[in-house]
Amino acid sequence: MASAPLALLSRLAQTQQGGAGLALAGQLVVVIWSNDALKFVLSTDAHRFQKDGTAFFPNSILTGDGLLTSDGDAWKRQRRAAAPAFRDAAVRRYSRVMASNAERTFAHDWASDQVVSLWSRCNALTLAIAGEVLFGEDFLVDDADALTTNLEVALDEFAARGARGFADPEWLPTPGNLRFRQAVAAVDEVVLSIIRNRRRRLQTQGEPEGDADLLTRLVAASGAETTDQQLRDEVTTMLVAGQETSAIALFWLLVDLALGSAANATSTSPLSRCTDEVDALAASKGGESFTLDDVSRLRYLEACVLESLRLHPPAYLIGRCATMDTTLPGLGDVPQGATVLPCAYLAHRTNQWDAVTSYEPRRWLPEGAPDAPCVLSAEPAHDAPLFISALKDGANGTLRGSPMYIPFGGGPRNCIGSAFAVCEVVVLAATLLRKYSMRWPGYTSDAPTDNLGRLRVDDSFPIAADAGLTLRPRTNPLVSLRIVSR
Repeated sequence: MASAPLALLSRLAQTQQGGAGLALAGQLVVVIWSNDALKFVLSTDAHRFQKDGTAFFPNSILTGDGLLTSDGDAWKRQRRAAAPAFRDAAVRRYSRVMASNAERTFAHDWASDQVVSLWSRCNALTLAIAGEVLFGEDFLVDDADALTTNLEVALDEFAARGARGFADPEWLPTPGNLRFRQAVAAVDEVVLSIIRNRRRRLQTQGEPEGDADLLTRLVAASGAETTDQQLRDEVTTMLVAGQETSAIALFWLLVDLALGSAANATSTSPLSRCTDEVDALAASKGGESFTLDDVSRLRYLEACVLESLRLHPPAYLIGRCATMDTTLPGLGDVPQGATVLPCAYLAHRTNQWDAVTSYEPRRWLPEGAPDAPCVLSAEPAHDAPLFISALKDGANGTLRGSPMYIPFGGGPRNCIGSAFAVCEVVVLAATLLRKYSMRWPGYTSDAPTDNLGRLRVDDSFPIAADAGLTLRPRTNPLVSLRIVSR
């Protein structure tokens, strides 16, 4: 499980039906992917499970007691306090930050006819956006550099610790733990300084009129009894979870589109259809940036995002610990204290899906919907974005064909930032495709994919997931794209 989790999961899917129990380091770990078991654990009987005590998802000084790891009443209070910061009106404001960062970055750092290291560019862009959304004007260049460098170190060590499953505690003075603690201390220095400055400003000047960044909303909603450390845990959790999720989702979307175009260099490739759709909307908007309001007008591109999330869910395993003896539907008894891992990666690759191993964005479009381009004007769209029904119905097992679709979890603990993440990936991809296209340097089209989700540029260059806590891409060798002006 630690060295090759996707290979193990694929073997389990071939030999087991809907779930499997594993004895690892003397502990029972149950991986589940059947509809009934997933609904039971994530939704209908979610009260029987908690985060604390879960193997592979260790508590950490990096995220502290933030929304991602807390349980019970503390989690409910945190969720209520954070909810206003992720409503449509707030995400609409954040989408302008997404667009401005994307336009600036693509103009300077993704210059035409340049081969770029895809993961590092996606990671840097989404971190810049997360920092500005969270901290607003207080997110200075020096802060961004310090957070980028130290978060990368901390996340690498955190992911490695989670992948080992039963790792040494963080207080042990191992080389990895020392690097980790030093990086977290540097992150804390930046984050706590911004929090303290913001609190002083709000006390003396009051809440600002108009747009407010996420930190201001959290401070205002939390009250004076909330400590700086509690706010630090919330902010750092959102920074870590939100930024990484968006970076991974953007990476796999661009990989899927570029590979599909290379294997099928025609007007029917997903990349060509997305480009046509973006061009049609851009022509009607003039020079205006893409925002949340455009997500429902970019139906085919949004469908591509949903399909890439199906094949490459960033949170491919979801951690839970049984708080009581219970029975998983169709699978059997699970004792108190056992780790249960709902597996989005396998749930999205069962035979309940039509053409399960194929990249088929049209599965997400309403029946009878035209191919792209399907945008006629920049007037407000009356239809809701596709992801609203896809995430809601998929997590409840009521999607067309009834497969579970849980790229952001499900039930009461579904990811609070799922709308933010999908909006961000659509806006960033549309902004990129407005001016550029993508090519693989030296691509060969044979065997583009296999059942582990690996994609090939040539015989010696697999694009594989470096699965740990998330479905990050493997960074050795680097995955590069050539950015081409259109």
